[in-house]
Amino acid sequence: MQPVFHIVDTALPPASLRPATRPAGDNSCLPPRNPGPRDPAVLDRLRAAIRRIEGVGPAWSGEVTVVLPLGIGEIDAHLPGGGLPAGTLHEIVTADTGMAGAASAFSAHLASLSGDGPVLWCESACILDAGALHPPGLRRFGLEPERLVFARTGNDAEALWAMEDGLRCGTLAAVVGTLAAVSLTESRRLRRAAEASGVTALMLRPPGVEPVPNAATTRWRVGAAEPGGGGIGLSPPVWRIEMFRCRGGLPGIWDVEWRDETRGLALAAAVCDRQAETVRRAG
Repeated sequence: MQPVFHIVDTALPPASLRPATRPAGDNSCLPPRNPGPRDPAVLDRLRAAIRRIEGVGPAWSGEVTVVLPLGIGEIDAHLPGGGLPAGTLHEIVTADTGMAGAASAFSAHLASLSGDGPVLWCESACILDAGALHPPGLRRFGLEPERLVFARTGNDAEALWAMEDGLRCGTLAAVVGTLAAVSLTESRRLRRAAEASGVTALMLRPPGVEPVPNAATTRWRVGAAEPGGGGIGLSPPVWRIEMFRCRGGLPGIWDVEWRDETRGLALAAAVCDRQAETVRRAG
């Protein structure tokens, strides 16, 4: 078969058929640079869409992201929306040997902020170095033992199954689980279950675990504010809280202490003193 060639005329059309050109600098056909005041509702929808793309906040809440303020402005300012996103997955890593009690107390406090409903606590075979959970001891940190539904499992796989099953129960306020190992796929399943029901999920990790990537919205590390200090037995307990990853927020490190009189966290007194001294010198 002989090839077929089409001849294309590339000559310019007559001047009378060419589009009119505008003088340089003539922007009369362009939209105005400032179209006027923007609709706040449109901006809110755009921000919500960005948060959903970034994986921040529960899908079940539509365009509204429910947050749980920790009550410390310096920390809440680093979190998206001014608080811990509810109805999603968070990770709490025990930074040092001997700090498992502090990590459990911090997890209990976050769970207590999630609502007044029951809290499912799943403990796997990897008992943390502080020993088995003592529910009455969590009352000090805002979580009443009467609210606890305790599940002791034989391994991480059983703990993951119990957590995922609990997250499908919308009547729970939160689900806490101690896990030695969790894959990216498994963490995604936990986050999807949390976002579908609106129940906050907290993964409590023992010391020495490798911080491999996972789907947690925020990732925290709880350690001692000073070498050899910061344990539960001190009064008040002083911890170093590090948020080393936060979707839609900013990482940070803070020294905090537990205040029994307010049943909440506050910046450690030494930190507040340093800030006051800085302000005094600047003034």
